Amino acid sequence: MGLDMYAFVTPSKDVGDVQIMEEFTAGVKPLKVAYWRKFNHLHGWMRKLYEKKGGIGEFNCVYLRLDAQDIENMANDLRSNKLTPEAGFFFGNDVIDQYDIDNTERFIELAIDALVADYAVFYYSWW
Repeated sequence: MGLDMYAFVTPSKDVGDVQIMEEFTAGVKPLKVAYWRKFNHLHGWMRKLYEKKGGIGEFNCVYLRLDAQDIENMANDLRSNKLTPEAGFFFGNDVIDQYDIDNTERFIELAIDALVADYAVFYYSWW
């Protein structure tokens, strides 16, 4: 039990301009490209982005689209130690593990490549 976080990609043509959604439409098969466990700092960053993009209500079991500017901002904030802890039931501790940093750096590279190849990138969490 706890905070499980994922990133998915799918061809942009399959999702149009959608920014936030509860599920993919029938026939769309997103590919999981990243997974984090209890990296509440990144989840908090994503929650703020969700709210900025018009998300309302609890940020759980929702797909949030990440564009190139979002990825760049996330990379800058990660590298500048600007990610802050997000409190939550079983969200993990206040310390960022090097594994989470390395895993997120790999995701950033993959996300940039996916966007260049005209794929949509989505973040999803479940807790």
